Amino acid sequence: MDKQISSRQLMTLSLVAMISPFFRLLPGLVSVYAGSAGWLSAALAIVPLLFLSLILSKLLSYYPQFYGLGEVVISTLGKPVGKLTLFIWSMWLLLHSGFIICSGSDRFVATIYPNANPQIFISVMLLICGIAALKHVGPLARASEIFKPLLLGVILFVIIFSLNEVNPTYLLPVTPQMLPGTIKAAPVAAEVIGIVLVNAAFLSGHIKPDQSRQNRLLWLVGVILLGVLVCIVTIGNLGETQAATMSYPFFVLLRDLPFLSGVDRIEAVIIALWLFPDFILVSTELVIVTDNLLLIFQTEEDETDPYRKPIAVICCIVIAAIVAFSLASSKSALMRWADEIVPAVHLFWEYLVCPMLFIISALRRKF
Repeated sequence: MDKQISSRQLMTLSLVAMISPFFRLLPGLVSVYAGSAGWLSAALAIVPLLFLSLILSKLLSYYPQFYGLGEVVISTLGKPVGKLTLFIWSMWLLLHSGFIICSGSDRFVATIYPNANPQIFISVMLLICGIAALKHVGPLARASEIFKPLLLGVILFVIIFSLNEVNPTYLLPVTPQMLPGTIKAAPVAAEVIGIVLVNAAFLSGHIKPDQSRQNRLLWLVGVILLGVLVCIVTIGNLGETQAATMSYPFFVLLRDLPFLSGVDRIEAVIIALWLFPDFILVSTELVIVTDNLLLIFQTEEDETDPYRKPIAVICCIVIAAIVAFSLASSKSALMRWADEIVPAVHLFWEYLVCPMLFIISALRRKF
């Protein structure tokens, strides 16, 4: 059934959805704060991520298996406060979806078609994601399973063939004076991964009844290891200054591989692979928001109405489109969202709201 996925499929979906922002932002942002020790910041991100994963797992375990985070929020906080909190959370996901689409169009235009109109790409992406959201998370999970080997293959290809060019002096030594910046950069690395864990918690109610909620420890260790390698090859090849100032430092490594320098338009193929994760991420967030809106405004009379979901999806697309088109007209606003607004809001949800929900749930169970 399309409405049910396995625990493994959910984590595959989370991995693919994370790839684009992970590799677009991770090497550059950690270099801004930690300099040449950015790779160590990526490793330290395992600490807050383990905390978040434990919080989400314990929180979901307090409720029936068919509950996702949306149902948990309402049950924990009560209907008035819970529905308001869930509505605000859902509106943020729509703003984030609009940002992701605009960011993807900017990357596509800047890298491949410098004179193209980004609004065309935004419109097409919104249409495709809207159609996907009308279905369910099942097809998105299966598409992620199909493309995961290809995406990881490209990433490992770049990493392996870039290791020979790593300059150790760009990475070492890590001095005590660098530790404050290194620790400060760890939440930046954790934010990109943490938000897909939260999204997975929203979708966990769709896991098949015979599937346990899989322990995410091995998944997290693998993702962190990949992040460390990406930071090593990016900073080790470009240096901390270039890694911090370039828009897409990891993508540069591919074009600089000697045996690909004569291949015509190879970057078009690779960037296209990075746009697929954007599609998965936005479509997944549209599915989450649609489910949340149906949950918030659910009545017994509306349960059999076939038009509720299409109307909810259309409303989601309109809001995401307004955000995407607004950001497309201002490069400075897009950069501010990427560097300041999105990380701050995500860290707020991940490390303040989720622990608060856990504490309230635990106290309610005890008393």
